[in-house]
Amino acid sequence: MIVDATQISGNTAIAGVGGASTNAADPGYVSAGDGVALGQDIFVREQGSIVFNLSNTLSIATPIAGDQTNGPNGTGGLQKIGAGTLNLSGANTYSGTTAVDGGTLNLNGSLVGSAVIGAGGTLSGNATVSGALTNSGILAPGNSVGTIHTASLVLNASSRLKMELAAGGASDLVAATGAAQLAGTLEIDLGPTVNQSGTYTILTASAVTGTFGSVTFAGATPASYSVAYLPLGAPTSVQVTIVSAGATLTPVPTLNTWMLLALTFGLVGWGAFVIRRS
Repeated sequence: MIVDATQISGNTAIAGVGGASTNAADPGYVSAGDGVALGQDIFVREQGSIVFNLSNTLSIATPIAGDQTNGPNGTGGLQKIGAGTLNLSGANTYSGTTAVDGGTLNLNGSLVGSAVIGAGGTLSGNATVSGALTNSGILAPGNSVGTIHTASLVLNASSRLKMELAAGGASDLVAATGAAQLAGTLEIDLGPTVNQSGTYTILTASAVTGTFGSVTFAGATPASYSVAYLPLGAPTSVQVTIVSAGATLTPVPTLNTWMLLALTFGLVGWGAFVIRRS
């Protein structure tokens, strides 16, 4: 366990009686002995666990590495507890589940396994979770506007999805290559002023089931808004439309609309030509 470390660097380790890094059935089994630290990196053996109990902010410059003899989603992994923030970056290759049970994991990089956000945890950053992402706490893509990619998404009833919308059509996004199951609260951040009139795609997936139980706003509140699960009947995305006070949204005709307009005017012109010939 790492508790409120100010930095992790150099070749220093606190000596002590170590335990086996894996179990005896594992092909890479290492018998019990003292621990060791090499260089500035952290390496977690397969089925091993590392816990960060932080009340402050800890940034680790290099990815946390690990071996995956039995695949990325085995036992072990990383747990974040305490009210502080852990900043991770790069391609983290330790196996097992990443559990955010307290404070914030700000991930600007990737994980090879799955991630679970507990009721007291927050996952933020521009991140890729190669496995499943399950949220019972707060999921907040980006460091401002940003994207979290995942294989699949489950938002439980206690979850909050915090999404920032910015002027010019930019917004946070959660992109799942697989299915997304929705529940909980969608919290939309418009910033200090309402100047973000428009339609924003905030979530994409191969299939979307469920809906948000409630929608709240941080910062300014728009004159009106709507949340759409599209296409109707078999949704694969969630779109938010914002109307600011005094603003008017002008829908952009789809390709089918343009084709219908062209056909209509074409028929009217042909009818006029026939009348003239008559």
